[in-house]
Parts: sequence; C-alpha cells; structure tokens
Amino acid sequence: MTTPIEIRLPTAEFRSLPIPGQSGHGKTSKVGFCYVQANDVPEELGDWLKVNPRMPTRKEKDHSLTGRVAKRIVETLDENPQIFALKNQGIYILADKVDFTKEQGGQGFVRIRLTDELRHGVVNGGHTYHSIRQVIEDPGMEDPETAYVQLHIMENIDPENITELAEGLNRSLQVTDHALANLEGKFEEIKTALAGKIGSDNISYAMGYPGDVDIQEVLFIMGMLNIKEFPNDKKHPNRIFGSPTRVLELFKNDMDIPEGKPEDYSAFRRMLPALHELLILHENIIAETAEPDKLGLLGKKKGKNVRATKEFPAIFTKGLKLKKHMAVGLTYPILAAFRVNIDQAEWAKGNFKWLVPPLELLSETIADLSQVVKNEYEENKQQPALVGKKQAAYDRCYSKLFMELVRKGKSVS
Repeated sequence: MTTPIEIRLPTAEFRSLPIPGQSGHGKTSKVGFCYVQANDVPEELGDWLKVNPRMPTRKEKDHSLTGRVAKRIVETLDENPQIFALKNQGIYILADKVDFTKEQGGQGFVRIRLTDELRHGVVNGGHTYHSIRQVIEDPGMEDPETAYVQLHIMENIDPENITELAEGLNRSLQVTDHALANLEGKFEEIKTALAGKIGSDNISYAMGYPGDVDIQEVLFIMGMLNIKEFPNDKKHPNRIFGSPTRVLELFKNDMDIPEGKPEDYSAFRRMLPALHELLILHENIIAETAEPDKLGLLGKKKGKNVRATKEFPAIFTKGLKLKKHMAVGLTYPILAAFRVNIDQAEWAKGNFKWLVPPLELLSETIADLSQVVKNEYEENKQQPALVGKKQAAYDRCYSKLFMELVRKGKSVS
C-alpha cells in the first residue's frame, strides 16, 4: 500500500467549481484548475497511477517512451515549450483533499493530498506525466521550465464512479488520425522501398503500430527535400514545419497525381529509391550537430553535460551512435539545404541522384551550417521551433551549401 503523501506546488492562481449532481462520502464533488511549471511536476506522482487504465509503452532497453502520443508531447516540451499549455490537455488527478493558499510575498501554492492508491492519483494524463519526467531526467534535454501544464484536480469523487470516469476521460482524449488511416495504402510504397533496410521495421505507420519512428517523421524528412514543391532558395519547406496536417496533405495530393504530362509526376514517389539514404542523412545531421562544439550545448542548464549523456544507437545508420535527440527545429534547416545538392538534370529524367555524396558534403560544411543555426537560435529567443518555422535559417544554410558546390565546380541550378 502506498504511503499517503501531500504534494505542494507553486501556482499563481487556482479555481474550484462544484461538479453538478456528484458527491462522495456525503460531500459535494469538486474540480479545481491551475497551471504549474512542467518541471515542478513531482517524481512521486508516478507512484499514484493505479487509477489510470491507459499508460504509455516503453522500450525494454532504456525504458524511454514509445508511441505517437508520448513522442509528440516530448517533442513539444523540447521544441516549443512556450505553447505547451495550449497544446496539451493536462493531467487529471483524483485527490482526497486539495486547497490553495497564498503565503507571505503573495506566492500561491496548491496542496494535493493523496491517501488511497485505488481511489487517488493520475486518472488521465499518464502520457503527459511520463513525458514531462523523461524530459526532466534526460541529461540531453533542456529542463522544461518555460512549459506550463494544466492540472485538473477532483475531490470527493464517489469510488463507484472512478472506473467509468477513467475510461470516459481516456476514451474521449484518444487520437484517431483518420488521415493516416486513409493513407495506409499509400504507405505500402514506402514499406516496399525500405524493405530489408536497416530500421525499416522500426517505423510506426498508424496509431497502435509498434516502432520508434512515426511515419510522419519520415514524411517530414522527404518533404524537406522535395524540390518539386520547394525548388530553390525562393521557397523553403519552413512552410510545412510543425504541421503534420500540411505534410500529410502534401503527401496525399502528390501520390494521387496520375502520370501524364512531363510536369505531372509524384515527387515523393521519385524520392522513394533514395529514402533510406535520406533517413541516414538526417541521422548523421543529428549526430554531427549534437557535438558540444556545434549545437549540443544549446539550452544546457543545471550543469547537464552532453558528454556524459548516455549514447544510443541510430535506427537507420549501422554503427552510428547518437548522443542526444536534437530538436528538429535545429536540424531541418540543415537537412532542407541539401535540396541544392540534388542533381536537377537527373531529377528531370525521373531519377534521384546527388551532385556530391551527402555525407561527404555534410562533413565539409557542418561547422558553418551549425553556426548559421546557432545564430538563428540566439536571435529567436532560444526557441528551436521558431528557427524551424522561419525562413532565415533555411535560406542561409541553403546558401552555404550552394557556395560549397560552386567551389567544387558543380553545376547548380
């Protein structure tokens, strides 16, 4: 039996309302609302999860979270913590008692008392709780101190209603991605292109599929190198950054194009023979930029040391070790710049070929590319998502690779 605890969290405001028609132990049921800093969410709350029927899955080796929901939460905490309060549904807690006080100096505190693990604890929001704790505990990630999470704290809930409450909350918040379901047939071509390649069985093609890599990550990587949609330095793929809906729509419309006139072709389908190479390129960009002399120390706080971070194997690149998960807002501008390295003459013939082997070009330019991204990061209030959304980083990275290819005597359109 878990020992009763009282959790004390700083918060500026707290509001409580009665729940109509509900009572427990002769007292009116209530629900309170407040926002707390994500990095204040305590570890001990993890001992109070028995009332929650839906928990995230974890890898056997390092116990890190898997699955689309958890990975998207972690991505928001890492990439764009300032809007976490808007994007996340919050954590629902059943409590024995909750109260709010303002202490000397005006600082407010909410106190949550949990006494019975079968009646109290996180009834919904287990993915959110575990994702927050993973980011806090990962030495390779910045503490989410600018992220706020909403707490929904309910007290005096009739024990007989807890099961229905838990099932109702979790069912209502499940994500059914109809777009992905409808596109599963199109994904067969991706599966065929990657068949037998390293990491091919580690892609999750729909909700509930196993795999560490969301199919949407694959589509984003292809979208960053789509020279039909983004042919030059006048139009960059920052337009699709952070928008799964846009990249899905782009993919769907592209794959639906019937072959006919020379200009009627599917860019995604044209990239399929090189898809595994594209995935390898992005992993190597992550590995290179994670070095302390590149981008690996951006956002490091509380003495966290990237050199001490536990390494983990890359998914698509044999023998490559990654030191940390880099924010895609920092890596995608570099990846997108490699559009200039695609041989336009071969592309016009229906082939995907590089002007220069991409890993060779990456090795020669990564220092300059990292400096470009670092400057943009600092100019955009140290928010990786803003770097990924704005054109400037894409434009400057593209220019760096353009000039390097010119220096090599390559014909660049």
